[in-house]
Amino acid sequence: MADVISGNGRIILDGSGVEDAVFYWLTISDRPGNLVAEGSISASEDLLRKLKNAKRATLALEDGPPLALKCEGGRSEAIRRLVELGLTIRTKAKQPSPLRAARAKELATKAIEKIIDRQAAPEEQAQRTRHLTKGPLEFREDRVDLPEG
Repeated sequence: MADVISGNGRIILDGSGVEDAVFYWLTISDRPGNLVAEGSISASEDLLRKLKNAKRATLALEDGPPLALKCEGGRSEAIRRLVELGLTIRTKAKQPSPLRAARAKELATKAIEKIIDRQAAPEEQAQRTRHLTKGPLEFREDRVDLPEG
């Protein structure tokens, strides 16, 4: 498992002025090469914009060596990747227990009976109740809370 470090540091942009303090969270890379760590920093939106546009950025750790930063992605990239991930991963919804499903159906039926049209024929009332508790036929195949089959 990779080591994680976090704490307070300062950002130095383009080798000159020191900006406001930031909080960092880094996972130390266990692979040899130029990449020492990856992670994120929390700072003001203004500082993050300056950081993204800087030619050179350094994170000066409170209790460690300065690290050169390379900004990749950002908020819009993170949102795009989350949306892409959400669209590709399909999770199976947890089936409710038969007892909970029966209780939910019972409560739904009671609520429907309170508002149903009393002037309709009993068969029509029963059909309407069934239709409302099961859902329209064209949507039943897409419901994830119903058992398959």
